[in-house]
Amino acid sequence: MSSIPGPAGPSSTPSTSVAPPGWGVPAGLRPEAPGAFVMPATFAPPVGAAAGVPPVSERTSVWWRIATYLIDAGLVWGTVGLLGTLGVLPARFALAVLVGLALWTLVTVGVSTRFPGQTLGKRIAGLQTVKPGVGPIPASTTFIRDVLCWLIYVIPFVIVADAWKADRPERRSIRDHMAGTYVVGAPTPARRRTTLIVMAIALAGLIPYVTFSASITRTGQRTAVAQAARDFVAGCEDAGGPSPYCACVWQQLTRGRTSAEILSMWTGDRRVERRASMIAARDACIARVSPTPPVGA
Repeated sequence: MSSIPGPAGPSSTPSTSVAPPGWGVPAGLRPEAPGAFVMPATFAPPVGAAAGVPPVSERTSVWWRIATYLIDAGLVWGTVGLLGTLGVLPARFALAVLVGLALWTLVTVGVSTRFPGQTLGKRIAGLQTVKPGVGPIPASTTFIRDVLCWLIYVIPFVIVADAWKADRPERRSIRDHMAGTYVVGAPTPARRRTTLIVMAIALAGLIPYVTFSASITRTGQRTAVAQAARDFVAGCEDAGGPSPYCACVWQQLTRGRTSAEILSMWTGDRRVERRASMIAARDACIARVSPTPPVGA
């Protein structure tokens, strides 16, 4: 009578049977001992990956940064210069700076509210500013990095040092270190790269052109104002007014006005305003210089 095998008891020899279908070794794991598996060394994340720090290979070079800056800055200061040249924006430095700052905030922070981590130039170039643990930076961080941190450029040569720092192996600018950010880039189509290069070159030429044109305009206005001052004082003296009185009236007429505003007083239909200003200037100068000015002065 043959014996019937009973249940298998404990054995000191490890089982070498093949696991049933679906019970095999999970993909990516390797056996260390029968029935035990550990994660292989190749699965170790790269340094910094756990914190969200992009590897250096994904960070963009300084030249693409400069190209995006030329687009942003060219649009802003080109617009400011154009408005000044057309006479829409008064030729006052403080006002031009405020308008430029508002436009700069628009093309940086304003664009980042719709496209996080991107300015207008970065949007065109396919670049993005990211922060470990956050991802693409929000508009608030963009304001800190691209508006507040830009104040360091008031210090001479800091902008050169910033570009040099961004060209180092770490590829992080001074502002990146201040804001804790990195600039990364995705593969950009050749057509977009060509468009970016053309725009950067065009806007790079627009900035000095507009600056030169505005300088020529201001020089011409100052020359015209100086000639108008000589003509006014000469006419006042021909009418019998003392030279100190005539010079005082001109100073009162032109005080607080830009060159464009001074020249516009003698052009167009502004007789009423010009007469009121003349009366106020005469009254201010009578007691100061000449108690009895000539009637025609």
